[in-house]
Parts: sequence; C-alpha cells; structure tokens
Amino acid sequence: MKQAQDELRLKGLKAYFALKSSIDIWNLNTKSLFRLFDSLISPVFTYGCQVWFHESNFVKLLISESLFTDPRTAMTKKATDKSEQIHLKFLKWCLGLSSKACNLVCWGDSGRAPIAIQVIKQALDYIDRLEILSSCDIGTLPLAAHAFKEQVELSLPWHVTVLRLRTALHQETIHARLAKVALDDMFRNLWKEALNSYSKLSFYQNVKSDMGYEPYLDTLAHGDKQCIAKLRASNHRLNCETGRYLPSKVSTHYEASKDNMVWRKSCWSCCTNDVGDLAHLPFHDPIIEDEQHVLVTCPKYHHLRVNLDDEIKSVIVSWDTQELSQLFSPEYITAFSQYLRKVFKLRFPKDDEANPREQE
Repeated sequence: MKQAQDELRLKGLKAYFALKSSIDIWNLNTKSLFRLFDSLISPVFTYGCQVWFHESNFVKLLISESLFTDPRTAMTKKATDKSEQIHLKFLKWCLGLSSKACNLVCWGDSGRAPIAIQVIKQALDYIDRLEILSSCDIGTLPLAAHAFKEQVELSLPWHVTVLRLRTALHQETIHARLAKVALDDMFRNLWKEALNSYSKLSFYQNVKSDMGYEPYLDTLAHGDKQCIAKLRASNHRLNCETGRYLPSKVSTHYEASKDNMVWRKSCWSCCTNDVGDLAHLPFHDPIIEDEQHVLVTCPKYHHLRVNLDDEIKSVIVSWDTQELSQLFSPEYITAFSQYLRKVFKLRFPKDDEANPREQE
C-alpha cells in the first residue's frame, strides 16, 4: 500500500510540474488555477483512493478521536499526508509563498479543505455502491462485491475503518455528501482552534477569523497578490522573521549582538551599529522591524505613507486590531497592495532586479 501511494505521489508531482511549465501564472486568476488543479492534478494522485483512504493521517486522527485534543499537532500530521503535500505545494505556488510558509494560511485564504475530505467522500460513495451490490444474489456479484463481503465477514482493517468512521461522525450509515459537509465543518473548527496556538501568526489572527476564500486573490495582479499573501502569512524577510537565521556577515547589527536574538530583529534603518552595546541596559528596548513598525512608523517609508488616501492612512496609522481586516477589503486592497509593494521594493531592491516581471 505504501509503495502504491509513493508511486501516486510521484505521478502527481509530475502532473503538477507539467502544469507549472505550461501556464503563465501571471495571466490566470486564482480560481482558474484551482480548477486546473482539480481537473488535471488531483485525479492523478487520488487514483484508487477508495482502497487506500484508510491510510490517511486525517482518517486515523478522526477515528482515534484525538483530532481536537491538540489541534496544532493534528494539523501538522494532516499536512504530512502524501496527497496533501502536493495540494499544499500547489497552494503556496498560487499564493507566491515559500515552502516554509504556515499551512494554515494556505488553507485559510484559499478556503480549500484538505484533499483527504474529498477522498473520504469518494470512498463513501464507493462503499454505498458495494453495500447495495452485496445484497444481491451471490451468483451475480462482481469481484469487488465479493471482496467487500470478505472484508465484512473477517473484520479486516479497511472495513473496520469504515465502521469507526461512521462512529466518529455519529451516524450509523453515512451519506457521502452529508459526510463531506460534516467533515468540512469539522476541519474549519479545527483550523480556527489551531490558528490561535501560533504566535508566529499574530498579524494573521488580527485579519482572519474564519476560513474562506479571500477576495484579494481575484482582485489583484499576481505580484501584488504575492506581497499581500507574504504579509498575511508573515512569510516575508523582515528582520522580525529572519533575524534569528542571519549569518554574521550580513549585518554589523548582527555582529554586534550575535548572542541576543532580539537585537538581530531590530530595524537596521532606525538602530545604529552600536545597538549591541546597549543590550545590558534594562530600560532600553530595541526597535523591532515587524509589520507594524514598517507600515506605520519607520521613517524610511514616510514618503510612501504621506501619499496614501486619508481613509486608508487612518486605518494603517491607528493600527487598531479590530480594523486591520479593512485593509484587505475590496475598497482598500488595491491601494494597500501598491503601498506594500513599494515598501518591499524599497526594503529589498535586489528582489525587484532579480524578477523583471515585478516591474511590469
């Protein structure tokens, strides 16, 4: 079974890379990309899922009733499914995120549930057909129905999983469509609980409360969409995220304070080279280069802020966690994405030089 799943994963990856090489992501909207994935890639690596669905980590967590015991661990295990690895790789490519981006943002902003839920629906449809067939005259049963009867009579793992799945969903019999709705709701609740456990996603927690497709994915060009997704996922390269990984040769700030992670996260525009000399002072706090500092107070980007409309400027400058989500509304998203893109261009000029498409 494991070998078959590995082969399906390799074929799915081939289909994924073939799609990437044959389309221009800059000229397709996100919903079109999702349709291409569902039509050309997903059927490849979910082939025969009716047979191997019980090996899914999501199913194992579901029937073990440990899904909500530790939501963060459950979501991490869910992401290790071979089918979900391809799905997440695709979502990160669509959003313009790196492979290290948090999976919760990919599921949350795309509104797409894990592939395992669709796999379970297909498996339950198949089981419904087998149960109908097995009630027929044994002389006319197809081979699959005979195998199903053997699973039932010997209580083999595949059928045991079906029974435990029904118990987990609190249904004696499962209608595939109703089961998918129940599993979708269950995953959304799990996603919400797991989100609150990630300190890294503090900005995302302020702008996203429920899992669902985000309008900015259709409104913006790919370059602007990528900037917005990186900001929401904290998948950018501001020092608050990259400071702990910087080699000593990158900055004198790091060299001066290589034993203190806080100083490595400081804003290089606002702090002097001798910032490390102040580390021993208990009353001195460094200026951390995080989302709020860069977008609201850093003087390096003041000339960009003054050119914003008064309405959007007031939302940014106030930095009210109850109103930050307005920045991603259709009313403000275009102006905010252009502002953010200019900030990133000024902060990381080499990125713009390396990608000519960013200048289009």
